[in-house]
Amino acid sequence: MHTHYVHRAAMPEAPFGIVPWPQALQHTLKRLELADAVAVVDGLLHTARNSRLPVKSALREDQIRAELSRTPNGRQVLAFSDADSESIIESFPRVRLRILGYDVKMQVRLPSRERLDLLIEGVVSLEADGRGHAEPGRYVKDHAKAARSARLGIIPLRFTFAQIIYDWDLVLSSIETLLARFCPEKLRPRVPQTV
Repeated sequence: MHTHYVHRAAMPEAPFGIVPWPQALQHTLKRLELADAVAVVDGLLHTARNSRLPVKSALREDQIRAELSRTPNGRQVLAFSDADSESIIESFPRVRLRILGYDVKMQVRLPSRERLDLLIEGVVSLEADGRGHAEPGRYVKDHAKAARSARLGIIPLRFTFAQIIYDWDLVLSSIETLLARFCPEKLRPRVPQTV
């Protein structure tokens, strides 16, 4: 469950009501769960790495990493973050699966030059369907990519943004069922949650 808080602490003066980015980042680290915080940081790092803004006005990746390194929470988030993550829909499952001990690779290239969003344990691909998948012709391309993946021995799974965010149990149980069936040695034991 994702809960978001509005924090009304004393804020330094900022133009147009915007808080300085280090303050917003520290707020993120204090208030969000690990997967949520990593998604925010992935977006920041990806934007900083791919920014076309002039150097003096751009947010730099090294600044973000330095700010995160200042606190234990920041270091934990940094350990799970990846500037190559192109969207939250990739960040959430990647982090959640890595926390459970699964090997997860992002943006894996197929011989056809297409990319898989996530490859789990080298066996299951998780394709995350966001807004871009509604464009004409995308449906056919996605299914052809799934077939090419299957020919390589990769089991394709497709989920929507809503399923990944709000029905994670369905996503995880689907992945683990396939791993248990086709390569049980790669299945990770569940550790009971402690409260």
